[in-house]
Amino acid sequence: RHSSKSIINKGLKTYEFRVYDKENFSKEIGNRHAKLHHKTAGRITRPIATFDKMYSWVEEDCGLMFEQLFNNQVVQMIFIALGKGVAVGASAADDPDFNVEVPLTHSMNYFIYQETKRRGIRYFDVGDTSFRSNIHKFYTEKELKINYFKRGFGSRSYPVKRWLWF
Repeated sequence: RHSSKSIINKGLKTYEFRVYDKENFSKEIGNRHAKLHHKTAGRITRPIATFDKMYSWVEEDCGLMFEQLFNNQVVQMIFIALGKGVAVGASAADDPDFNVEVPLTHSMNYFIYQETKRRGIRYFDVGDTSFRSNIHKFYTEKELKINYFKRGFGSRSYPVKRWLWF
């Protein structure tokens, strides 16, 4: 979208971003993410042990936690799982009580892409970037615009095979 660059730049000026890896991650940061995740969902969506397992990936150098702040208030956290030269978003939470003047995720994703690239990650799975609906998935106008936005971050798309088992 034509406005995404200005939204990203405005977000980079408005928000503070932090990245946590095995060198600076702590249980307190993990607890902050879990609480925010519960607040976003309005309930506890999965066993606490699964959060602990996910956080252990950071300690094993297989994950990164990203935090976005506004006036020292955490407004969004995203966990990224790492593989051999590949990263994929694994868990995201944003504060539903935060009144958004500048969209959160545009600048957060840009920050994540820049940081993973700096760390030598070659591929980042941004999720679906389909151009149109198909027999398996019908997209809303908004979803198609999001897909278009995500395609703008890369120079190449790779096919994803999806299997259905009956």
